[in-house]
Amino acid sequence: MMFYLGIFITATCAVLFAFLDYIQDRSLFIALSFLVRIVQACGNAAEVTAAFTIIALEFPDSVATTFSALETCSGIGYIFGPTIGGALYEAGGFILPFTATGGLLFLMGIITYLYLPPSQEDCPDEVKKGAGFLNLIRIPTVAVSSFAIAVTSSGIGFLSATLEPYVRANFKLSPLFTGLIFIIVGGTYAVSAPFWGRVCDKVTQPKIITMVGSLLCILGFTLIGPAPFMPFQP
Repeated sequence: MMFYLGIFITATCAVLFAFLDYIQDRSLFIALSFLVRIVQACGNAAEVTAAFTIIALEFPDSVATTFSALETCSGIGYIFGPTIGGALYEAGGFILPFTATGGLLFLMGIITYLYLPPSQEDCPDEVKKGAGFLNLIRIPTVAVSSFAIAVTSSGIGFLSATLEPYVRANFKLSPLFTGLIFIIVGGTYAVSAPFWGRVCDKVTQPKIITMVGSLLCILGFTLIGPAPFMPFQP
């Protein structure tokens, strides 16, 4: 139920955000934008959490590989999302990308409701007796892993908030070609996710992969800037 509710909330907020363009008052526009996006984030969190839970329960022997397959789908979204969004923006302005996204999410919600196997009515006893969030976050391994995930996710947001305006302002690219630049991020993500998931399941400990990934992120952001000590011009 939480999975379907999350999809419905996310889709509804996407459609609502499209019509904020009709608000003329600047302060009201900003306030409602924050409100809609906050509610949408809550819906997305519910949807993703439910999806991860379903995967963990259905594929307990290959969690990392299955999670990586799901992350590959996210990478595909990162590939086509900016490009298609830019094309829709050029074709229909501010409204079209958000209404198209919301409509597609509603359609996906209906399809998953019709074809997703029914879940068990009762949670397993080990799930009911499991530790709460605060107890889990006190475990050093869980805390460090959570921090690494939060920082990595923030990095993707940093690129959207800073790199896109920089490229558009300095290179005078259209929304379509600006979106094409972000294919690199999504493409690399989609291709590498299954590989790293397989490595976690079959080769080495996940903590080693986390360290390698963190070092690669540090290197990437150091080069994007570039950092002041790098011998490159921005």
